[in-house]
Amino acid sequence: MGYTPESTSATYPCAECMWVSKAARKRGRDVEDEAPRLRTHADLAATAARLTAARLSKVALEEQMAAAGMNALTCVLQPDRIPGADSVRDKPGDIMHVYGAGIIRPEAALALEVLFKPRSALAVEDAWSKLNVNIAKVNAGLPRGKRIPKIFPQRKGKKINEQHLDVNASEAFLFITHSRTLIEPLLTDLGRKHPCWISLQALSAVVQKALQHVFADHEADELAVLIAAHNKAFEDVEEYDGLERPKHHFQEHLPAALRMFGPLRGFWCMPFEAFLQVNPSPCFRHATAPPSLPVMASDYL
Repeated sequence: MGYTPESTSATYPCAECMWVSKAARKRGRDVEDEAPRLRTHADLAATAARLTAARLSKVALEEQMAAAGMNALTCVLQPDRIPGADSVRDKPGDIMHVYGAGIIRPEAALALEVLFKPRSALAVEDAWSKLNVNIAKVNAGLPRGKRIPKIFPQRKGKKINEQHLDVNASEAFLFITHSRTLIEPLLTDLGRKHPCWISLQALSAVVQKALQHVFADHEADELAVLIAAHNKAFEDVEEYDGLERPKHHFQEHLPAALRMFGPLRGFWCMPFEAFLQVNPSPCFRHATAPPSLPVMASDYL
């Protein structure tokens, strides 16, 4: 979700609403005075064809692709999965990169650094070691081949905006869905009231909702409420000031993608591959259908 089919970064405005991140403004891409025309699939396909035919050197090709906001020449050439859909305007969001390889890893790392800080009175003594004991207990109940790795404090001297858990996307989803079991027993009453714990649990609620296999008609609205609650909770954490990321905004478009394309886990791959697994037929069950329990991430990650 972004200004290009590939982008979930801070480089370009959001394709859905022309929202511009702080980082994008710093790069000189502020569109407040004159919003750029939103490119279409046809625009990007024409650029890809031109660059492919140009027989440029590797360096020159990389420069022109960067200028065009493209990471790959083939990413815009697959529009036939959903006839009439535009791979720029109509592309669904990507929860693997927004959450699994995105928001979860930095926020969880930041929260643990705050909550487990020595002499902060927010967590029990030796919380890091006890966290890994809890991780081992959770791992024992996970399906074969699924596990959460040991979690350690961030390397000393690492900039705050570069801190993140050393986990892959699947492990990040497992960590956040089991975060209450893993972390809450290690917190004091003061720690459980801390804004960063409240924010982390708000994120957990969003992710568990986003990972459901089946949604009733009204649940897109519920997802929107949960996303708004997480963004507000993140903003309320004093230690996170200035650390919001473009993906905090991109997630706001996920309810619309859910309404259009059905369950988000059906197209959670990289953005420019997002159409590959999309079923254009209606994916919602009606609210009058028998209730169905959501499937937890640990059942399939």
